Amino acid sequence: MALRELFNGCVPADAPDILARRDTDGMETADHISRSLARYLEENVDPAALDKSGRIPADVLRGISDLGAFGLAIPEEFGG
Repeated sequence: MALRELFNGCVPADAPDILARRDTDGMETADHISRSLARYLEENVDPAALDKSGRIPADVLRGISDLGAFGLAIPEEFGG
């Protein structure tokens, strides 16, 4: 399955049902990280400039890293 298909909302029938195994503490953390990341991107990233250059500037990567996005642990069952 291509990443493009996932982006378009096409989830394979055999995909793990991550919502069935909710961890409320983990969900709160994920929600916080997601909101922080969305806010950072909205305030600091020009999507058109990224599309045009085809590169993500180092300061944007540093900002995402500072939010902890690169330190997330993905369980092995989900490919981590």
